[in-house]
Amino acid sequence: MPKPTKVRILEYLYTVSSIPRKQLKLAFQDVAYNTVFRATKELLDSGYIELLSVSKGPTRIKITKAGMDYLSKQKDAVMQANIRSTVTSSSKKERIERVQKTIDMCVASGIKTSQTSNIGFSIFSQKEQDEDTVIEFSNLFVDEAVFFRADEITKTIKAENTFGEEITQTQSRVTGLIINKNGLWFVYHSLDKLMKFTKQIELTFTEAVIRFMESSWLVQQYPNFFGFLSAKPKAIIIGNTPSMLPKIFTGRKWGETESDNKQKQKIAAQMGSYENLKFIYSSIEFVPNNDCGRNYLHRTVYMTQAEMLDMCKTWATKFDYDCVAANGMFQLIHTGTSTRVAILLTLNFDMLIHIRNLPEGTSIIIDKVMAEAVSRVLGASLVSAYDFNINKLTPHKYNNNGIRCDGINPLTKKGHLE
Repeated sequence: MPKPTKVRILEYLYTVSSIPRKQLKLAFQDVAYNTVFRATKELLDSGYIELLSVSKGPTRIKITKAGMDYLSKQKDAVMQANIRSTVTSSSKKERIERVQKTIDMCVASGIKTSQTSNIGFSIFSQKEQDEDTVIEFSNLFVDEAVFFRADEITKTIKAENTFGEEITQTQSRVTGLIINKNGLWFVYHSLDKLMKFTKQIELTFTEAVIRFMESSWLVQQYPNFFGFLSAKPKAIIIGNTPSMLPKIFTGRKWGETESDNKQKQKIAAQMGSYENLKFIYSSIEFVPNNDCGRNYLHRTVYMTQAEMLDMCKTWATKFDYDCVAANGMFQLIHTGTSTRVAILLTLNFDMLIHIRNLPEGTSIIIDKVMAEAVSRVLGASLVSAYDFNINKLTPHKYNNNGIRCDGINPLTKKGHLE
């Protein structure tokens, strides 16, 4: 008999310090939205969870002492006390939240985890793998995708005695790896603020993982399937909200550089900015931790460029448009018009910079919730924005320094009037 939704929610909240209320649904993709909503309300009314109002950002929820007591009395309830009891520092609690939210996004996007697939990172051990395990992994590798947690990866590497403590104790910010036939992605979760990022630490960890995989029995046995290991790796960075996109782009708290000074530049040099990520990775994708984010993550991992072009063409015909791959991006074409319209199926930083640097302005097709953040990154190059129903969106206008140029931003108190 399946567990009640209320018990599952409490079990989940027991493993994290708190979570934005709207993001709870991402952790329970197999449960109807209304069911999660009702269960959450009942838990609030019972005092088993509580709301946390913060000055900036969405309302969060957390389990209460009464909720823990209630959960402990439920038959078959799982309370991961070993995790909670050993975590005393805020940095460790934050780390657990980064990893858990990454797992939630992967599951929501249809990506298996080593727990749900029964395939661990030890598949890349130097030891010969049995035939059944290889077949099981190959099905995941070709037809789906799998996420391996960073702690599982480091434990596997350490068990093999392949590298020393400098590798397994690097304190990398990577939360895990996603791998399938389309490639390998090192995944980060920045939560709701820029994360500290030491390039040498991240590079050491990244290189060690790839070398470990290259020396594995599986890769040695089937080298043609893992050709991407010889190329510069790729990364996916997840952020709690769309507003993290311009922050990561600039490495600045508000995503603006107009009032830059040496202090800001020094701080940015230590953060998980696009510039620092680019030092290690050939391609960086941004994924917001929300419902539309799971679509971005799914497309990034599961779909090739050819498949996304076919998707664009099929979608465009519904509006009597055509779609072509031109000038390094998918463009919407309509007879009699010359306006360039880029279709953003994923949020690739290189693509956004490519559009930003084009000599002429560009219009975009984008998910409504991402329009404001993308506008801030594209700056003066953005002509107009539309959603996927070709409805015009009205994000604020920004200059190339990330400052509003159609009024004053109420948060930063900065802005210009054209």
